[in-house]
Amino acid sequence: MTNARTSGGAAAALNNSAPGQAGCGFRKHLINAPPSERGDHLHEWALAEAVISSLLAVAKEKGAKEVAEAKIKLGKMQQIDIDILNLAFRELTRGTLLEKTKIKVEPEETRFRCRACGHEWNFEAPGKSEEEEAIHFVPELAHSFLRCPRCRSPDFEIMGGRGVWVEYIKISR
Repeated sequence: MTNARTSGGAAAALNNSAPGQAGCGFRKHLINAPPSERGDHLHEWALAEAVISSLLAVAKEKGAKEVAEAKIKLGKMQQIDIDILNLAFRELTRGTLLEKTKIKVEPEETRFRCRACGHEWNFEAPGKSEEEEAIHFVPELAHSFLRCPRCRSPDFEIMGGRGVWVEYIKISR
């Protein structure tokens, strides 16, 4: 079992591809996908592609003949639609070493702590306002839109529940 927490998110993984090319072909799939699978869900597809690229890289590095299972942790601050993410995993792993892999996605609560008053709270995204949409794509913008519910300070730290990472991967050689 291998634990691989990636830094830099999907953008870092996607930037390893040649310009205009994606390692798992999600852009080609999306061109042919019905509108309900495109549009608002490109972020989920890009994250799925980045995770798949990471899993394939680890499998290759370890000389895996098969990847039985992988667990993906997903910070709730990312506001990812897990059903769309799972659809993307199924579609993008077709014909790859990961086609039969059981990919478990486990959400992680986002926790904040106010530096001014010490109050701790969870991230709750009630809808898709422009603020939530901005945080969805760039979590660092949380400081621009969120305030401590107790003292209204914008000075807080994100203690957990942001980002996407591979918690483990089970392979056979």
